[in-house]
Amino acid sequence: MRQLAAAIITASVVISVSATTAIAGQADQRSVQLEFVAFSENSQEYLVKVVDADIGPVLQVRSTKKNKLIKAYPYDLEREKAMIKRIRRKHKLVQDPVDDATNPRKGYVMMTRDMGDKLGIYMMRDEKIRLYDELELLKDDDDKPARANQKQLVWDQRGKYAVIIYSQKLEGAYGFSGDFLHAFKFKSYKASFAEPEGAPGTAPPPQ
Repeated sequence: MRQLAAAIITASVVISVSATTAIAGQADQRSVQLEFVAFSENSQEYLVKVVDADIGPVLQVRSTKKNKLIKAYPYDLEREKAMIKRIRRKHKLVQDPVDDATNPRKGYVMMTRDMGDKLGIYMMRDEKIRLYDELELLKDDDDKPARANQKQLVWDQRGKYAVIIYSQKLEGAYGFSGDFLHAFKFKSYKASFAEPEGAPGTAPPPQ
């Protein structure tokens, strides 16, 4: 059980899940839900809404470059709209996201696939698809990986940055379910189809 608790804490640092902890020697089974809100003008920062079943709602300002928390604002759900407006103004989070899988400038379509022990990030264009990156998934004490599901994909208006929100769920007596996020700068060369068919990075379409 210590291994699972440590894995969850490590994932919360590396992959930026919010407020996931281990309490009294067992994994915390509460639900954590994430929702993307806005980017800053230069897309270096963004705002995400966090709803934690135990702690309550929190608005987080985060860095796209370092995937780190900058500032957290607990708030009352009844004042959500006013709070989001205030934080967006304070941190100059003026850019609404492109809430679509298609890159608004390059035309690549981003998608994800649960690959077993990893979540694969794919880019598709002109009916060709390429594995762009992989994210490690949590594992239980029996080394069984979590099940992952994509929840939200967004781009900034220039197609330079993207944020993926996805869920992970571990079954069993010490089950865990929560949302994770991954922010990154899009690099066209990693999505290039210049390599011969079958070269590293090429892949069949997600099932």
